[in-house]
Amino acid sequence: MESRFTVRFFKRLITFTVLTVLLILTVAVIVLAVKVTALSAQINDASGSDAGGDGTAEPAISVEAEALPYQEKYSTLYVKEPFRQAKPKSKTVYLTFDDGPSAACTPEVLDILKEYNIKATFFLVGKISENKDIVQRIIDEGHTIGIHTYTHSYEYIYQSMDTYLADFEKLWSELYEEFSYRAEIFRFPGGSVNTYNYTLSQQIIAEMYRRGFVYFDWNASAEDAASGHPDSDVIAERILNGVHNADRSIVLMHDSAAMGTTVEALPEIIEQLQAEGYAFDKLDRSVRPITFSYLK
Repeated sequence: MESRFTVRFFKRLITFTVLTVLLILTVAVIVLAVKVTALSAQINDASGSDAGGDGTAEPAISVEAEALPYQEKYSTLYVKEPFRQAKPKSKTVYLTFDDGPSAACTPEVLDILKEYNIKATFFLVGKISENKDIVQRIIDEGHTIGIHTYTHSYEYIYQSMDTYLADFEKLWSELYEEFSYRAEIFRFPGGSVNTYNYTLSQQIIAEMYRRGFVYFDWNASAEDAASGHPDSDVIAERILNGVHNADRSIVLMHDSAAMGTTVEALPEIIEQLQAEGYAFDKLDRSVRPITFSYLK
């Protein structure tokens, strides 16, 4: 009898212990869930209340910090319109042209774009004073102008934030003063990651974003600035291959004086992509950028 009683006692004790442990665990889970819910609500209140209609949140918390010297310069070098990104457009190609304007190539590029009713983006350098008619035509025909710096001198512009801003501001101001055009986007000479700016690029990006400007790299390239000046068939093949590898593409080309084969390739590129169902558009601050990243 004593043995049976002992067995029953231990069975009940084990059952009681298990139930107690389960109860404690249940209470702990409930308490944890309540805390997580409360924390999530606080985060949403802090960061989600300023989200745009497309779900793009804006910072809700600002941290006061002492301004760096270059941040006090160029008080007009700001984009004042609020920033909102639109939903990315699938199967869209953004044709971009760097290093212009040039009397040799830019008018021909504009003629082709007009023929096919396509808008594109021109990242200009400091040659606008001797090509005023061309710049005005870019504006009048509805294309976007971006800043590619005034001198395009890697050695100079990437010395410091001061040299970069001074060079950028010189072209930006000239565009505004001569054409009443406020450029809002830019492209780094050599792209946002290169051997000249790798120690400075993140600082430039932060400062230019603070001022409201957006930068664009690319994911398809003509490689037409390479030595040897590839012929038009090679350029077309490179661009088409690049576009086919992405859902949307920002295409790098050049319209400086020596880029005649790029002009020759342009109709073939446009016609082939149109036949494949691609649409064309120009860049602005609402377009989600394609940007480079450091290799790890």
